[in-house]
Amino acid sequence: MHEAPDRAPGDGGAPDGGAPPVGEVDREQLPLSTRDALALDAAKLAHGRGLSQQRIAEALHVSRPQVSKLLTTARAKGFVRTLVLDPRESDRALTHGLRERFGLSDVRLVVPAGRGPSDLDQALGHGAAEMLDAAGAMEGATLAVWWSSAVRSTLESALGRLRVRPGALVVLGGQDRPGGPDPAFEAFAGRTAVPVHRAPAPTVHASLAAQIAREEQADARGHEALVHGAGVLLFGAAPADPLALTCPGLLTDAERAQIRERSVGRICGRFLDPDGRIVAPTLSQRTSGPTLTALRRTGRTVLVAGGAEQLGAIRAALARRYANHLVTDLATARRLMTDDD
Repeated sequence: MHEAPDRAPGDGGAPDGGAPPVGEVDREQLPLSTRDALALDAAKLAHGRGLSQQRIAEALHVSRPQVSKLLTTARAKGFVRTLVLDPRESDRALTHGLRERFGLSDVRLVVPAGRGPSDLDQALGHGAAEMLDAAGAMEGATLAVWWSSAVRSTLESALGRLRVRPGALVVLGGQDRPGGPDPAFEAFAGRTAVPVHRAPAPTVHASLAAQIAREEQADARGHEALVHGAGVLLFGAAPADPLALTCPGLLTDAERAQIRERSVGRICGRFLDPDGRIVAPTLSQRTSGPTLTALRRTGRTVLVAGGAEQLGAIRAALARRYANHLVTDLATARRLMTDDD
């Protein structure tokens, strides 16, 4: 575990108009007090140069107990951050193998700290936020997202941390719920000042005619234009459970049977077979959001998903090149390289 003092005024601070995240520096309070400046000097000597507290005391002309207090101040003020480097997440042979096998431009591996679904989502979200931040291509671009619990965690992990921020966030679908859109979108907008454009239509329509009529309306056409201009498309995966749809009552008996018999999972509302082909095409036709063909035409598509339940959908999506970037957990990554069933 490595601790390092902040280097630049713009690194990961709170957005304009918002309070800084807990443990982070509020750059609006600069210039620093004399004690804060001394605490920063002590932190740099301790964590940047590895000096003992005695040597720091001699360099700063203070007592050794004062050095301890200064280092405590540096942590409390958010001048020092903790970075955990997990060597399991840097398996070059595995990431290279995944890139070669599935034609991926980039792979980010994560290892959850716990064993629950929320632990996995948090790890995936943190990894995806780091990937987006490191990509550089997102500066001022439109980020399009299809809701999943991992995508939600990505937005939460990115709150106030992204150095390179999108110009807009476009919600594609999958977030239909009785209480309205997931609050994570509004929280992201509030903390980053990035405008959020929510999907104007439900994910699944009662008929193809109803979908066509809805997509002809002005707000839907405007939303579609934003989607076409997106530089990055972020989406998750889900098991092949028709009851997990936000509107399972709109499925026909034939569609349910096809899903149960042939599907291994779904992405962007589309159910896939093991080869990544559409299952229940009549349902897909009535589903809003990007088509699978459109996914292959998008410049940067990021699939953030992991776990045994999503393995089939992940493999199918990668086999058909629906994503060119992958964020997944180590166990899933290993199975993607070894499982063929």
